Amino acid sequence: MFRDDGIAQAEQNEQLRREVGQLRAENAAMRDALQAYRIDVSHAYAQRSIYDSNGFGLSEGDRVALSKHRLEAFPVWAAVLLHVVTFGVFSIVHFGRMQAQLPRLRPDDPTFARSIGMFFVPYVNIWWAFFAPLRLVDRINFQFLLRDREAPLTKTPIVVGAILSFFLYFFPIGWFYAVMKTQRAVNELVALGPVEPVANVNASAQFSTGVRVDAHQQGFEPMPAQGYETVEAYAAQGADTRNATR
Repeated sequence: MFRDDGIAQAEQNEQLRREVGQLRAENAAMRDALQAYRIDVSHAYAQRSIYDSNGFGLSEGDRVALSKHRLEAFPVWAAVLLHVVTFGVFSIVHFGRMQAQLPRLRPDDPTFARSIGMFFVPYVNIWWAFFAPLRLVDRINFQFLLRDREAPLTKTPIVVGAILSFFLYFFPIGWFYAVMKTQRAVNELVALGPVEPVANVNASAQFSTGVRVDAHQQGFEPMPAQGYETVEAYAAQGADTRNATR
């Protein structure tokens, strides 16, 4: 009898595990579909590149959906050492892999295969030595902007490294600083974690300036409306006015 109960319990647990796995798969599929839809919409919400828009006009749902990535931390010293030892080949593969681990917000965002393969196409690789690293910088910086952080990377080291790479002797040295800065920024991004939806947004904190104030902004004290000493006085006056009109 106890054995039958144990078998029944084991079968029930196995069924529950299958159901949980199916629900997780469906949830992942729905999330991917939602992200693809939001990305398609984001292409048209501004005429300029989404990476140049600083995330302006994106809702909280957009910020959460577009912030999903699969980047992993990697020691900065190891990235620099392997770059020098392999004469830059490691960096082509390593940072090309990052292109595939970031969400594609534009149709011309490089994939892993395209990011690496284009470096071996004659003449095209001259343009690609600028385009691929610069686009990676844009994509990493955009992830920081989605998290309300300042963009950590600039394009100057990339341009300098691309120019020096045409002189074979300077190839490892030219990208030295860019590799260090980019890997450090990626590690910081991974440490920040995903964008969490704002659960408690202070709706009364949107004043005449039209600036949205999120609840997670610590240490922010909204300015009162003109003619009132405090925000509470302004809110109390609004409540009295609504009661009088009823």
